Amino acid sequence: MTPGRDLDEILGDFEESGYRLLIIGASSFIGRGFLSHLSQRAVLGTFNSTPFEGGVHFDAQTDDLPSVLSSLSEFSHALILFGIATPDECARNPDRAYQLNVISSKKVIDSLVQHGVMPIFASSEAVFDGSKGMYTEDDPPTPILIYGRHKVEVEQYLREQEVPYLILRLARVFGTEPNDGTLLTGMVDLLAQNADIKCAEDQIMSPIHIDEVVAITLALCLAEKRGTFHLAGPEALSRYEVLMHILREYTKFAKYTGKISKVPLSSFKTEEKRPLNTSLSPARALEATGFRLKGIREWSAVALSKWRKHVENKA
Repeated sequence: MTPGRDLDEILGDFEESGYRLLIIGASSFIGRGFLSHLSQRAVLGTFNSTPFEGGVHFDAQTDDLPSVLSSLSEFSHALILFGIATPDECARNPDRAYQLNVISSKKVIDSLVQHGVMPIFASSEAVFDGSKGMYTEDDPPTPILIYGRHKVEVEQYLREQEVPYLILRLARVFGTEPNDGTLLTGMVDLLAQNADIKCAEDQIMSPIHIDEVVAITLALCLAEKRGTFHLAGPEALSRYEVLMHILREYTKFAKYTGKISKVPLSSFKTEEKRPLNTSLSPARALEATGFRLKGIREWSAVALSKWRKHVENKA
C-alpha cells in the first residue's frame, strides 16, 4: 500500500470491493462512525435499545443472530461492538456484564463462524494493567479491571476457533463534532462553561479519532490482514496534556476564567483501581495499512474550529 492513504481513498476502495460489513451494536459512538461513512450497500447495523433508520433490532442476550438476519451469509465481515463498556458498571454488576460481554459475544462469534462471516472483535486498551504503556501486540494481556478480563476471555475464545479473524484493541476513541460527548469535545464544553476542572496528570492514553478507527479497520479488511492490531493515536499523552492542547486552541477564540488543577487519577472515586498508562503502539496497524495518523494538536484545532462555527450558527 502507498504510505499516506487517507479516509476517502479507503472508503472508495471498500465500497468497490464487494465486501459488506455488519456492525453488531451500531448505535454506539463507534458504530455510528462507520454508518456515517459507508453506503447501505456496504454496511448494515444492528441496535438493541437505541433505534436508528435502516437498523435491525438485535438483542444479543435473547436473540439468535441467523434468525434475525436471514441474509447473514451475505456479509463478508462483522464488527462486534455491543457490550457494557463502562468499567464501573461492569464492577457494580459483574454477572450481568459477564453475560453480555462474554457469553453473548461467544454466541455471536459462533453464529458468524458457522455462516462464513469473518469476526472483528472490538477489544480494548483495558486488557493491560497500565504499568508501562506503549503496549504492543506482543505484550501479554494483564488486565486489572473486570471489563479488561472480559475482553481477554473473548479474545482467547476467538483465537481458538482457528478461523480468519481480527481483534482490534482500541485506545480512547474521540470525535470532533460539537456535543458528541467524547474526550476533546467534553473538554471544550467544560472550558466554555468556565468550569473548574480537575484533571489527572498521571493517566496516560493514546487517543484516536473515530475517522481513523474507521479508516484503519476497513484498510485491514481490504488488505486481508488477520490477527490482533492496536488502533491508537501516535502519541502517549496524559489527560492533562490533552487538556492543554485543547486550551491553547480554545483561547484563540474565547477566554477561559475557570481553574485547572492537576490531580492524581486516584483522587477520582471509581469502583476499581484504574490502570495508569494504557497507551498503545499503533505501529503494526500503520505498517499493515499505510495510513497516517494525526496528532492531538491537529485534532484539537479541528475540534475548536467546528465548535466555533457551531457557536456562531447558534448566535
